[in-house]
Amino acid sequence: GEAEFSVGALHINGDWSSAQQAQDGKRICLPVYCVGASPILKEPIVYLATSSKEVFVVLIPWEGKETTGDLCGQVAEIMAPVEPMAEPPFERVAVPPLKLSYCRGTSAATGLCGEEAGSLVEIATVSVCAGRDMPGALVEPPPAGQTPYDMPLQFLFVVWHANVDEINEPLFVAAVGC
Repeated sequence: GEAEFSVGALHINGDWSSAQQAQDGKRICLPVYCVGASPILKEPIVYLATSSKEVFVVLIPWEGKETTGDLCGQVAEIMAPVEPMAEPPFERVAVPPLKLSYCRGTSAATGLCGEEAGSLVEIATVSVCAGRDMPGALVEPPPAGQTPYDMPLQFLFVVWHANVDEINEPLFVAAVGC
């Protein structure tokens, strides 16, 4: 028989070479690209730079909130009215080391224009760590007087985009610590 399939991939590198172990030794301090505010949340929304100028990792505090239902839709609703803060209150964010593995499949999915697309499988792996020790290497000290923002232990790890057609949904969402 005849088989038809499509394969797509998205590879993202975090621009976090200046990441450092936090003073408590349990978290990693990452450089912040931008901090946003949404009228839907009282907590700040943290943007981390990636190797692409149009793709960001976004961290959304999610302490005590539901993780059931349409997380992508909830994130899109939160992100729609986000405005960048004129003066970000912090330059670094402290997050726990994390490793996410995600695999979701369906037996039949609806493709573009309503045609049946067959099997759909999403696979994602994300790892955030401080890296390996470099004995003898000079380590840049954290900025003086700057306290990093402690991301709550429950947050959403989101891959967001700017100017990717007119898609107003995240490319990836994972609930961490929820």
